[in-house]
Amino acid sequence: MTANADRRTPSPPVDRLGLVASTVCALHCAATALVPTALTVLGASALLEHEAEWVFTFVAVGFASLALALGWRSRGVSGATVGLGIGIAGLLAARLLEDLGGHGHGHGLGVGLSVLSGGALVTGHLLNLRPAPSPAALGGAETCCVPE
Repeated sequence: MTANADRRTPSPPVDRLGLVASTVCALHCAATALVPTALTVLGASALLEHEAEWVFTFVAVGFASLALALGWRSRGVSGATVGLGIGIAGLLAARLLEDLGGHGHGHGLGVGLSVLSGGALVTGHLLNLRPAPSPAALGGAETCCVPE
């Protein structure tokens, strides 16, 4: 088996869907913080509900977790896996900050952390979509050295 067979993009559909979910999540967090009145006027007040925020969080974290696992198998530790890991941890921490902080300082910190974490997820998915470097580029052999 050649190492090049294992150097393709690990999960294009997962990362593409995760990229969309993470972008929507980050935009939602920014919109609910910056223009909540506009969402209400537009009839989208359901997006401001606590349950909607958890749904966006679980969807984004679900895609990111699957992409992280597939990327880890293909690349090991990389910018993509680090970005996805930071994004997952940050998004969950942000939800807890918002829930525990009510509408005080914890809420503001949670919103900021949500937007930054969404950006980390987007970056991780984008990096995961790039082909992994070949073993030759990393200074290794062209063929796999797994005994048969």
